Order: sequence, then C-alpha cells, then structure tokens
Amino acid sequence: MFFLLTNFIYPIKKPISLSDHFEFAFDNPRTKEEVKTVKELIQKSWDLSETVEGFQYQRFPMKKEVPNQDVITFEILIEEFLQKYFGKKEAKKKIKNIEGNKDAIIDFYSQHWVIVRYKTTEMVKEEQRLRSEAKKMREKGDRGFFLLDNEHIFEKREKNLIDYAHLISLLSAKEEFFGWNFLITKSRYEIIEFSPNIHIMRYILEQALSVKSTNKDDPSAYRFDFETFIDIVTPKIKLLDEKLKKKEITEEEVLYIGDVLESAKPINNEFSSLVRIVSIIEMLLTHQPNFSRFNVEDSITKQFVLKTAIIVHQENPEMNLDELKKKLKEIYTQRSNIVHGNFSAVNSYLKNLKKKDEYFDTMISNTYYFARIVLDTFIRQPKFVQFLKEN
Repeated sequence: MFFLLTNFIYPIKKPISLSDHFEFAFDNPRTKEEVKTVKELIQKSWDLSETVEGFQYQRFPMKKEVPNQDVITFEILIEEFLQKYFGKKEAKKKIKNIEGNKDAIIDFYSQHWVIVRYKTTEMVKEEQRLRSEAKKMREKGDRGFFLLDNEHIFEKREKNLIDYAHLISLLSAKEEFFGWNFLITKSRYEIIEFSPNIHIMRYILEQALSVKSTNKDDPSAYRFDFETFIDIVTPKIKLLDEKLKKKEITEEEVLYIGDVLESAKPINNEFSSLVRIVSIIEMLLTHQPNFSRFNVEDSITKQFVLKTAIIVHQENPEMNLDELKKKLKEIYTQRSNIVHGNFSAVNSYLKNLKKKDEYFDTMISNTYYFARIVLDTFIRQPKFVQFLKEN
C-alpha cells in the first residue's frame, strides 16, 4: 500500500498527475485492499468521535432525528455531493442505498477520498522481493521484521512526496498562508495503524462546506474544493515537470525547498518558522558577500531586501515600494535577531506590535507570501533568478 491521504473528497475517473517527473498521482482508492484500508481509518475516526471531545473529532448525525429539524446530516451532505458530481437522477438512485446505513456512509467516503499514489515499477519489484524473503522466514519458523532505513526506496519516495506536496501547497495559496498542506497523512503507517491525529471528521466537515459553496472566487476555496485546487496547480505542476526535464532546475532544489517548508510549521514555533521560510528566499536570491569589503550582515540584508523587492514588484507593481521595503527589512531584522539569539530585541519588537494591536503571525504570513512569489518566479524564470543571485 503506497499512498497518502489528502484532505479532499472527489470522484476521480482516472488518475490525475501531481507530477510526471516524480510519478505522483491523485486518485481514489481502487482495489479492495485500498478501499478496506481507508474504510477502517474512517470507521475508527467515527468511533473516536463518540468518545473524545473536541471540534476536530465531532461528526455529523447520520440522519435527522426530528422531521423538519434544521440540521446537517451525512445523508444530506452525500446527496448534495452526488447531485453536484453525478446529477439529480443518479443521486436519487445512489442515495437509496445510503439512507440509514452507517456502513454505506463510510463506504461512500472510503471510495471517494482523494489519495496520492507514489508507487513505481522499482517499488513493485522491491515489494515482491520483501514478500518472498518474509515467506522464506515463515517457512523456516523465524520471526522478525524488516527495518527500512531512510534511503530505502519506500521511505525515500514517501519523503519526496511529502516535501513536494508542501512546495505545491505553498504555490497554490491565494490568501494568508500559515503552512497549510493538502496531505493529511505523513506516512503509510499512520493509515495502517490509525493515528488519532488524522482528523477525518473535521475534513469531512470542510468538504461539506466546499460542496455547498458555489463561489470559486473565494480565496480559501483552493483548500477545500478539489476542482479549484487542480485548476490552480495544474499549470504550475506542468511547468515544474518541464523545467525539471530540461534540467533548468534540479530535483535537489525542489525537494530541499519542500523539506524546509515541511519543517517550518508556524503552529509549533513562529520564530523557527520565520528563520526557515526566510532561508528559502536567501538560498534562491543571496550570495555570500566579500568579507574584506562588506559588513556581511548588512550586505545580506541589502541583498535580501533589494532582490526580493524587485521580484515582488514585478509580480505586483501596485504595491507601495516604501511599504514593501519596510516589511522586508523588518522580516530580515527579526530573522537575524532570532538566529543570533538577540531575544531582548525580539521581545522589544513584540511589545511594540502589541501596542499597535498587531501580531507576529502577520509577519509569518507576509514571509510566506514573499517566498511564494520568489519561488514561483524561480520556477518560471530560473535564469533571471540566478542572475539576481549572482549580481
């Protein structure tokens, strides 16, 4: 089983490429084993909702307990989903098998959950080899398990997918961004062993909102509506594949940036997050200054501000340049304070923000915004970004 779950629910007729280069694809569970695995995950999440409090664990009622009651139920949501994607006539037929049937509701979600596949021919051969070795061990009466290191193809491919997904998630952003990622599982073991941190019921709620919404221009739609998400990311995915094929950008660059984004996680530590996101812009745009000629810190600050401003202004000519310069300088100053352990200056900055009723997470959001524009430009115009870096 080589797939991870996204936060989307959508009927996919045939796999949709997430990357031809890396051989990642969106799909629905197809085989009996895949459907069974996802079904068990949803079932366990359903059971958990009956014993654990908390918004992320709560589920919709199966059906209305009182006629004309103003409440959203699984049956209503599924019927609306079926009408939206299959038409009213087909929805009427399908909903009859679901009404009042908990197993049928869980079956419905297990069949329509969007997954990302990452299996390759090489992985199939390796899986067959491991199964064969396991069979030999059993026949000998030996007990044990295979311990796979990080360089094993199963682990490496999974990690590559996670890093790539974080990069694509940032490129898809159309609003304030705080590290959202469309993958809701970080490893296949989370699915098999059931991690209570996979808040299936919460994602069903989010999908309910996307089914009900008809506003594709909503800046948050890409995070809930699969069609909106695909419309946004498909051109970016194709361009990435093209640039990788032509070797204008490298796998190492793409996956390293994804890895940094995966580790940023503002929810864990905003200071660490700021430093990591800034490091992406630094990597793409700044070069090491001449130690004998420049104050290194001052020179890198100037490079960061000027080069980022050039790219952001190219993307958004209406932005006030003085305001842009101020924001970029604030970002790099606080990044430097954090990196050098100057927390008295950071705390002083935070106090000033509080007086103005402003928040540090606004700076995080701004930094993601600037990183997204620089990254997007790097993919579209790698030679131009390299020219800026070197000069």
